[in-house]
Amino acid sequence: MLLALLLSFWMAWGAAAEDLTLCREAWELSKAKKHDRALELYGECVRNGGLSPSSLAWAERNTGILLLAKGEPVDAAGAFGRALAANPPD
Repeated sequence: MLLALLLSFWMAWGAAAEDLTLCREAWELSKAKKHDRALELYGECVRNGGLSPSSLAWAERNTGILLLAKGEPVDAAGAFGRALAANPPD
């Protein structure tokens, strides 16, 4: 019984863990100046990665930086606002 309880807890915790795979790939693409693809991957990561508030703020902040680099300040401001909303102390 205890083993079953521990296993169910472990499985639930694992299911809720964030997946930063796409965010990390986006980060590498952004360093290579492949902004459009990086933005796509950050968007997918935000939508599907189950991110913590801190990771969500990081992804949105990086999205804002890329949007500024592309000359899209209004969209960048939106991304920065989402970053602040996700994790104000960050």
